[in-house]
Amino acid sequence: MKNRVFTRAIAVTAAAALCVTGCGISWSVSDEDIIESEEEASDEASQDVSEEEDKKSEEDSKKDKDNESDAASSASTEKEPVKLGNNADEERLLTKLVEEEDADPEDVREYIVGDLDGDGTVEGFVYVGDEFDEYNECFGCIYFVSDKKCEMICDDHIFRVSEDSKVFGQLDLGKRTLFTFNESYTTETMTHAYIVKDSSSVEASVSKIGYIFQREGSDDICISVGMYDHEEDYEPGKEEEALWLGHTWKNYYFYYDENLDDFREYGGYEISEEELNQIVGFDLAGEIRAKGYTLDAIYERGNGIVNVNYSILEGPDADGVVMATYENVSYDQKQQRFLDADYYGSDDSEPWVKSSFGGVYVPAIRENIATYDRYSR
Repeated sequence: MKNRVFTRAIAVTAAAALCVTGCGISWSVSDEDIIESEEEASDEASQDVSEEEDKKSEEDSKKDKDNESDAASSASTEKEPVKLGNNADEERLLTKLVEEEDADPEDVREYIVGDLDGDGTVEGFVYVGDEFDEYNECFGCIYFVSDKKCEMICDDHIFRVSEDSKVFGQLDLGKRTLFTFNESYTTETMTHAYIVKDSSSVEASVSKIGYIFQREGSDDICISVGMYDHEEDYEPGKEEEALWLGHTWKNYYFYYDENLDDFREYGGYEISEEELNQIVGFDLAGEIRAKGYTLDAIYERGNGIVNVNYSILEGPDADGVVMATYENVSYDQKQQRFLDADYYGSDDSEPWVKSSFGGVYVPAIRENIATYDRYSR
């Protein structure tokens, strides 16, 4: 409307007989001119209104689209509640853990929940932490949970998952079940082991000795124990200051005694060279010496394993240092063969050479639970 009023004012002023003379020019405005000006102004105003309405319509349409987009975005970011467990018992215990430990439900990655000790109540072991990476390792915590309690039994460690991508393992002991998980180090794996008694987790006497596994063809609980005992450097007369080098992993053997409800180690009973040769069926002691080695201690274990230690000395060198290298033989009387230790030597080496795990075998790695019985042939 302002445009129309402004145009009409000009036209009326001109119509009021305003005459301009000079240079032979005169100017006057008729009624027809006024009408025409009013119509043009009206058309312009209508066009402006139409443009404003179109602009408002576009803005309203854009707002509607933005609102639809925001609603869709909000819907897409809303997460479904994490389902804990596949049955009522699992859901109850896992929810208890999440609430009491203020854990993120999405971090509950793996669990074993059930009546783990056969007493009619439900317990569980739970891993809470990261997903495993390309190295089959994951970082997190291990919990034991029951209706009565929730406790962290291993905090903030790097764990190694199994070949089937599991944190937890189980070994059937008959009366009990051994529950395991493996802590990962740079050069070895350490197994944590638990049994459940009276709805409580009890750390087993074989826990954190080394890597626990069951040897193929045997019911023995085998523990691979890491040592730095492959080489010994020392100056004669200063053996107590020796420097031990070379990381080895040797197997020691355990069993579960149901009567004692505890584990026992098959301790080594020392035997003679003659007994050794009789067991393996040839002069093994003679072959070891023929290669320049010294025959050291020989142990027979109650599960039929025989371990033979042998060594060789070199030096002293220019600095007066002597280097001793230690090897061993492992023979299984039950299977009547030398064990395969994945020896680093050549493929054509004798079987007894390739049975060396390196280093020195001791009678027992846990003397307080060892038994020293001969093998019953």
